Amino acid sequence: MWERPGHSTRAAQGVRQVATSSSMDVNRIVQRGIDVSKLVQRTYREIAVDPGATREAGFVVAFVALANAIGGSAHGLGGIIVGLIGAFIWWILFSVVAWYVGTTLFGNPVTRANQESLARTLGYAQAPNILAITGFVPLIGWIGPLVGGIWVLITSVYAIRQVLGLSVGRTIITAVSGAMIDRGSRHQPTARCQPISELRKRSSDRNGPMIMSASMTKLAAATTRP
Repeated sequence: MWERPGHSTRAAQGVRQVATSSSMDVNRIVQRGIDVSKLVQRTYREIAVDPGATREAGFVVAFVALANAIGGSAHGLGGIIVGLIGAFIWWILFSVVAWYVGTTLFGNPVTRANQESLARTLGYAQAPNILAITGFVPLIGWIGPLVGGIWVLITSVYAIRQVLGLSVGRTIITAVSGAMIDRGSRHQPTARCQPISELRKRSSDRNGPMIMSASMTKLAAATTRP
């Protein structure tokens, strides 16, 4: 559990070392993305306690969404924009649902983490899905997205476990609960650039209640902090 004194101290030291600049360090983002993909525990803890990593996680989400658009041969700029917006919406939803399930249904987590900590680690956990960029390759293009999707599931489960300190079984249930929403977003044909009016119509036809809308707004604002 990442909040233990020794681990917390080392993570805080790592954050202080990388927080000397207010701007995002692309090299640091890339290295963190690689470490997250390799399930380096220290990096997950470092991201969880680094408020500046929220914007970095948003960058990872956007970059992966762009890779998905390229791999899926998105039709025009409109399709890419819709895909980017959808990626952010569903990242926030995934984080909110995972936080709600992990902390409400399974009791308080044994950590000092907050919802934003979980959001930024889950954002970074999307890094392996960069493999989706190979989706346009004839015949074998399906391999990259498949491997990336399975890899993201693993990194997401690991991120939830590191942040919330749940048991393996509860972590998997929490991840699957969030992934059910995330899967719905990935199956929307946004890459084909549907008319905005059609997208609005489909959105208005959904009757489910909004889940913790205030929390979603807070997370969305966090990704745009200067």
